[in-house]
Amino acid sequence: MLTLVYVSSATELLTEHELLELLRHSRRNNAELGITGLLLHIGGNFMQALEGPDEAVEALYNRIGADPRHRQVRTILRMASAHRMFSDWNMGFQEAASLPPEVQGQVSSFIDDAQHSGGRAADQVSPVLMLLRGFARTMR
Repeated sequence: MLTLVYVSSATELLTEHELLELLRHSRRNNAELGITGLLLHIGGNFMQALEGPDEAVEALYNRIGADPRHRQVRTILRMASAHRMFSDWNMGFQEAASLPPEVQGQVSSFIDDAQHSGGRAADQVSPVLMLLRGFARTMR
């Protein structure tokens, strides 16, 4: 099983309706593909964790990278995993604006740093896993 985490920015800000429609579509498709994960959104920026069969995750990530609604798509974590962190979620979702201000700042700073890290994914592994595990625990 593959766990892949990426960050990206929307080319245009999504309305709440567009974001909910994207989420609905993603959940349906992910269920069919055996993919689980989490999507974080803050101010037009995304961080998404995808986990599932290697081929399915890679194919989905390639489609996301080619989607004209995304820019600055950067992989920040790619690893083999024996267990899912988000086994119950076809796509868990958190609008970071609903989090406490200090957490919003941390998430926003983390995504910004990841987008501008020049692809140094190895520097991100531990913080990414800590952030994702924290969300998995608090959102269950």
